[in-house]
Amino acid sequence: MKPKGSLAYQFSQSYVMSSFTRMKQYWVCLVVSLIMIACNNPRREMIELQEEVMAIHDSSMVKMDAIYRQIAQLRKLQEHPGRDPVNSDSILTEEILDAITKLRTADDGMLDWMANYKAPTENADVEESIQYLETERQRIKEVDRRINESLENGQAILDRENSN
Repeated sequence: MKPKGSLAYQFSQSYVMSSFTRMKQYWVCLVVSLIMIACNNPRREMIELQEEVMAIHDSSMVKMDAIYRQIAQLRKLQEHPGRDPVNSDSILTEEILDAITKLRTADDGMLDWMANYKAPTENADVEESIQYLETERQRIKEVDRRINESLENGQAILDRENSN
C-alpha cells in the first residue's frame, strides 16, 4: 500500500478519479445519445400517431349509440300523437328532418372512415405511413366534429320541444 502523502498515491488517486470522471462522462453521453435517438425514431412517431388516430376513433364510436337514440327521439317528436303532421309547424318539421339528416350524415361519415381506414403494416414504409396517418387523423377529427355538432343540434331541438 502506498502512503497517502506520496506522489505515487496522489497519482493513483488522480488516475482513478479521472478514469471515473471519464467513465461518468461516457455514460452521460451514451444516455443522452440514446434518448435523442429514441425521440427521433420515425417508427415510434408512426406508432404514437396510429394510437392517437385510434383514440379519436374510439372516443367517437362511443357517441354512435347516442346518434341512434337521438334519431329515434326526433322521429318520436315528429310523429307525436298530439301533432297534426299536415297542419303542424312546418319550421319544426324542417328542423327535425334537418337534424335527422345531419345525424345520419355523421353516422355515415364514421362508417365510411372505418371502411376506408387501413392501418399500416409492419412492412410499410415508415415515412409514407406517417403521412397516411396524419391525413387519417385529420379525417377522423372531422368525423368527430360532425358527430358532436349533429348531436348538439339534435339535443337543442329536443330540449326546446320538451320544455314546451
